[in-house]
Order: sequence, then C-alpha cells, then structure tokens
Amino acid sequence: MIFGIRKCGMTNIQNISPVASRVIAKCGGIEKTALAVGRSESWIYRWTYPKGKRGGTGGEVPKSAQQILVFKGLCEPSDFFERSQEKAS
Repeated sequence: MIFGIRKCGMTNIQNISPVASRVIAKCGGIEKTALAVGRSESWIYRWTYPKGKRGGTGGEVPKSAQQILVFKGLCEPSDFFERSQEKAS
C-alpha cells in the first residue's frame, strides 16, 4: 500500500451482487467504504462472499452500514435494493 491506496485497486466486484458492487463503487472502493463505516476492510470484503462462506453476506450490505452510508450522504436508500433490470440479467 502506498499512501493508503492499494496498488492493485478495487477487488473484481463485477462477479458479485449488483447491490454490493454498486455500494462499494459509489463509496470509492473497499478501503474508502471501510473508512466511511468505521470497520475493517475484511468486513467490507465479506459483502462480496456468498452466504455461508467465510462469513459472507451474499452481496447484501448490513443494515448498520446502510444507515451510516445514507447518513453520510454516500448512498441513497434505493442503492441497497436490486433493481428490476439487474434481476433479469
């Protein structure tokens, strides 16, 4: 890490839930999301893991993080729901 920025950039969030990928991208990546919610990067990464695997949430953003991100103006409440066109793909 150089000056708090990962050399490799964001994780490949295209292969996970559109909800988790949208929220992480809106916040500026894993590290910035972790800083915003006051939790570790590993806690944010868990949003990208399938349920039941390594503590994964299956792409869902925990309610505690949702509240913080909305309060800080980083996300809208609608960002935490799958959109109809995303379900079809």
